[in-house]
Amino acid sequence: MKLEGVDTQEQARRFTNTPVFFPVKHAGEAEPGELSWDFFTGFRIEDSVHGHLGEVADVDTSTPNTLFVIDREGEELLVPAREEFILDIDTKHRVITVRLPEGLLDLEDAEEI
Repeated sequence: MKLEGVDTQEQARRFTNTPVFFPVKHAGEAEPGELSWDFFTGFRIEDSVHGHLGEVADVDTSTPNTLFVIDREGEELLVPAREEFILDIDTKHRVITVRLPEGLLDLEDAEEI
């Protein structure tokens, strides 16, 4: 990987253990044979606590926080596609296992009150 404006090892060392972000507009630019976010459409989402959440209907990459748009019994559920929440991705069985932060699914219930 090459960071713009970083041309030496000394300059690059400043970024050790630092999160690096790239423009969202580049997220969908997968070359043939590479994965894109669209690959996950149709995957089942299973939460380690709450069980089956639904199926990925779409992936929203319009913001810096990529979201799985999940069809949950006809309702739309937005789940952050964050590495720290994803426990496993089983491409053979098309299942993504997550552990969502406590209270995230409760927000959906709060909207109905």
